[in-house]
Amino acid sequence: MLSKTCTRLLLKTSNQKFTTSLLNTATQKRFYADDVDGRQSALEESIASVLTKQANEYEVTKELAFITSTIKNEEDFSNLMRLASKVGSKLAYNGVQDVGYMAKKPVVRVAVTGAAGQIAYSLIPRIASGEMLGKDQPIHLVLIDIPDSMKLVEGVQMELQDCAFPLLRGITVTSDLAEGFKDVEYTLLVGAKPRTKGMERKDLLLENAKIFQTQGKALGKYAKSNNLTLVVGNPANTNALIAASNASNIDPKQFSAMTRLDHDRALAQVALKLNVPVRSLSKFAIWGNHSATQYPDLSNALVDGVPVLSKVDKTWVEKEFIPTVQQRGAAIINVRGSSSAASAADAAIKHMRDWALGTPIPGEWVSMAVPSDGSYGIKPGVYTSYPVICPGGGKYEIVKDLKIDQFSQERITASVKELLEEKSGVQALLK
Repeated sequence: MLSKTCTRLLLKTSNQKFTTSLLNTATQKRFYADDVDGRQSALEESIASVLTKQANEYEVTKELAFITSTIKNEEDFSNLMRLASKVGSKLAYNGVQDVGYMAKKPVVRVAVTGAAGQIAYSLIPRIASGEMLGKDQPIHLVLIDIPDSMKLVEGVQMELQDCAFPLLRGITVTSDLAEGFKDVEYTLLVGAKPRTKGMERKDLLLENAKIFQTQGKALGKYAKSNNLTLVVGNPANTNALIAASNASNIDPKQFSAMTRLDHDRALAQVALKLNVPVRSLSKFAIWGNHSATQYPDLSNALVDGVPVLSKVDKTWVEKEFIPTVQQRGAAIINVRGSSSAASAADAAIKHMRDWALGTPIPGEWVSMAVPSDGSYGIKPGVYTSYPVICPGGGKYEIVKDLKIDQFSQERITASVKELLEEKSGVQALLK
């Protein structure tokens, strides 16, 4: 019955876009459900969200409800996915025949700077495996670093070749930004002078500012106009501002700086405190700078739909949680002797994946440093972290109409003040 109904559903839509959405959203949400009931509701919710965007789908929605009610075990779920892919391979969308997950998408160029570094070493294989842009997106990786690091980057290239990633269609190793940024659609600016023990982030500012000015100019000249750039190298917010201001022909909204690592650190601390899985937490926010002044905000945070602040006391939030998240990077340097690498790479993958493809859970809050649009009294002219929603397609929406209490406002204001001070220090490099 499952197979017959599913076939009828998919043939009735005769729409490859729907079929692909079914596969992608159902598979993504599958990993957020531990039990059969969770899988059913997750699948129904995700596919229904696609159906509601189409006309005359009432009957299809009814059949969908029946399909999800028949999923009783892992085998049923696998059958649904397998059948959807099979039927999808026979459907045409916009006159182009494809084969479900094996759809022949054009190869996209993805550039990573600082390719010889530790963050890149953790990051690059995950991009090549499809974790960032999807399991159906072939890519050409461009690995960029300074001339003195080319031998190390060639070693990374050799390892990538040995991995035999099916989606990896080519690798370019270069120290030339003109070659490296030519026709790129996704860029991760990871390379920067690293922060070492005892060094404050502001000390990095001038040393890295000229690097990002040069890279911004090259992106504006050589990258595709739809290129999305994630700045990871610190001080990330101000480096993003410098790069974006020098990148002619690219919308500043196509640049962002990474505060996803801070966001994930906040999630982890609350999960440890409450002894709950991270996936039970939602509506966390990081405001301001990716620095020790950042404000990890629990005002709207939920655990299984219940306010987190009803589960923890104020003293813990103010004296332990906030300082721990703010100082986590320095704490790791003290223990490890160098900056976060694996966790930073993981955050970069999630940031770019959600920005490009949308969050696995529709409407999920994530944190990104983006150009301020005046929201919450933060004047335009800085890249500051906000809670955002990512629908996909390189778009984001700042979460609006949140109530900001005095405690929160003071901390947001302090972090934005630091951003303005950083901006003042590099004003000569801004266009």
